[in-house]
Amino acid sequence: MKSIKLLYLVVAGVISTSTLVNGDVGSDLLKCLEAAKVETVGPSDPGFVDARYGYDLRYTYKPLAVVYPASNAEVSAAIKCAAAGNVAIAPRSGGHSYEGYSIGGADSSLVIDLKKFSTVSVKNNIATIGGGLRLGQVYYRLFNAGGYAVPGGTCPTVGIGGHSLGGGFGLFSRKYGLMADNIVSADIVLANGTVTTTSASQKSRFSLGGSYGVVTNFKFNVFQPPAKVTTFSYDIKAKDYLKAVKAYNAWSATASRDVGVEMYWDKGGISLYGTYLGPKSKLASVMNTFVSNAPAHTADIKESSFLEAILRWTYLDSTDLKDLDRLPDSKVQDSRYMKGKSLMYKNTLSDEDINIANKWLSKPPTGSTASYIIIDLWGQSKINEVSPNASAFVHRTTTFAIEYITEWGNNAKVYNKPDCKQCLQWMNNFFDEARTAYLKRQSPVEAYQNYIDKDMVDYRTAYYGGNSNIKKLSTVKSAYDPQNVFRFPQSIPVKSPV
Repeated sequence: MKSIKLLYLVVAGVISTSTLVNGDVGSDLLKCLEAAKVETVGPSDPGFVDARYGYDLRYTYKPLAVVYPASNAEVSAAIKCAAAGNVAIAPRSGGHSYEGYSIGGADSSLVIDLKKFSTVSVKNNIATIGGGLRLGQVYYRLFNAGGYAVPGGTCPTVGIGGHSLGGGFGLFSRKYGLMADNIVSADIVLANGTVTTTSASQKSRFSLGGSYGVVTNFKFNVFQPPAKVTTFSYDIKAKDYLKAVKAYNAWSATASRDVGVEMYWDKGGISLYGTYLGPKSKLASVMNTFVSNAPAHTADIKESSFLEAILRWTYLDSTDLKDLDRLPDSKVQDSRYMKGKSLMYKNTLSDEDINIANKWLSKPPTGSTASYIIIDLWGQSKINEVSPNASAFVHRTTTFAIEYITEWGNNAKVYNKPDCKQCLQWMNNFFDEARTAYLKRQSPVEAYQNYIDKDMVDYRTAYYGGNSNIKKLSTVKSAYDPQNVFRFPQSIPVKSPV
């Protein structure tokens, strides 16, 4: 396997174009995959309905096939079969794309599911992790391989691949950086079927992505958390929202990197929760600025092992640590109908920002099972030490990242239910007002590509940093996938924008 070092590694795919697909192409694709002996589920197979859906059941795109390769050679064969018919390829790690892009973002793609790439090993503080593992499995296996960890997110069914290649923020990113920052190297199968290894120096902190291939295995830097850590939540009544968020603002300026936090806010109230990489006896000192400025609240503080802390914030209905490893399919565990958006704030939140959030959160839409925001603290962290121009991930000056969510039909096992129109209208109205206030203090809009939103205005700038960065990404795309095999909506164009 040859090795290459990319000067600018890519975070996402290429803007969608019309695909020349007809019945013959689908038939030829299945014949090619059969000849290559790659495990394939096609439209006539009984498992196809389950195979074609992901986390968000709103999206009913129908791929030509879903394949489950077990080796780089089989991934290569599948790519060649798709390329021969100009069939778009959708790599799938966990299937959590907010817009259904892990099943192609359109009909008639080939989904390459990586679940058979599931190994974990650690040597010299570098972990080799299969691209088909989900975060719960990664945490469990790393911890049991010698007490190791990575700074990934809290949702256990999110795939390591898409999460890391879109940045990969988690509670421990303030101290250890994003998942993308911790990639040492990755095995990639390119658009022409070539298997190669990309690498980037630690100093460069390049971001990695899949617009020109399928990442099958990663090598990550890992860390060893202390024997005991402390999880906590401070729950505050909704009426005290302004004082609560202002306390968060004040604390964020000097927050210890040993603390990772999120603020959850819905009609029922506000909860600031997270994990401190230290003992319970020292939590009061590191959280003092928040607690002393916050309104009346109830606290739930627990000292535990690191893996127990991981389990607490997954919200799995379990106390058995092994359940992190034996996750059911995403659609069984936490499938839903939902819409998400995001904004990334360089500064703390203004009174106007806070009051707009309260206006909409206090009146959730009819039909919603959950409508909320999550305010992640990115500021005063290792993330901010990296220059926006140093990698393909440009959001390096962020203080707070806000995720806007409305859901309906949580854990639904029924596909293709109608949209909640009131929920979508509520979300659009809320976000439009929040965005207008945002632009008074910061322009252009920045948003997190892992919370991708097909309605995002000027998404190239919001997600990828505008024309100067797009040109760099397009150069890589043109070199490694000139025929545009890896394509889906809202991504990098093969040719630079004018």
